[in-house]
Amino acid sequence: MLSQALEGGKKPKVRQQVRFMAEVRVERRGDGELHETFEPADWAGILMQSHGAGIPYYVSGGFQRALDYFDPAKAACYRFAPDPKVANRIDFSAAPDALRHAECRDETGLNGFALLDAAGEVVHVERTVPDAVSRRTNLAPFVALDLAPVVLNGRTYRLSSRVVSDGRPGRLYGHFEANYSACRLFHATVTIKPTP
Repeated sequence: MLSQALEGGKKPKVRQQVRFMAEVRVERRGDGELHETFEPADWAGILMQSHGAGIPYYVSGGFQRALDYFDPAKAACYRFAPDPKVANRIDFSAAPDALRHAECRDETGLNGFALLDAAGEVVHVERTVPDAVSRRTNLAPFVALDLAPVVLNGRTYRLSSRVVSDGRPGRLYGHFEANYSACRLFHATVTIKPTP
């Protein structure tokens, strides 16, 4: 993973930078929602690299929200249209009346697109939200995700393989990149026995 704090315009200067490895764990909760947690391989190394300031810019939700825009339960939240100039591209935006629907988040002004492969599977998603919405909702202003098929226990899942995000978490400009690999599937079995 790469996390940077940048300053400046066309050729920004790197004020703080950290490259690190981490384990991202995604679990499905009882309500069906995915929950994403993150554990760096070496906190001490991160603190030393970044001069004691931690990770300058980190974006979560690469797995949790990767395909939210295409969830049938959230169909009222977005408007979709094929791009007439680019084959296998679908443009989407926040529905004008999205905030009237309980299942929709505040993403006023959201715009994005998805690229599909020949089989119709999503391979790339990009979306932006205005800075005001980003500050109010804690959504990254810009996120790009690549998705790829991953076979786990004989079943194929479409998972995030790369995320790139830019935003302004403070006075500096943040940039974040992550490549996801070595995905594993964990199962837990709980046996409740009668008390003796």
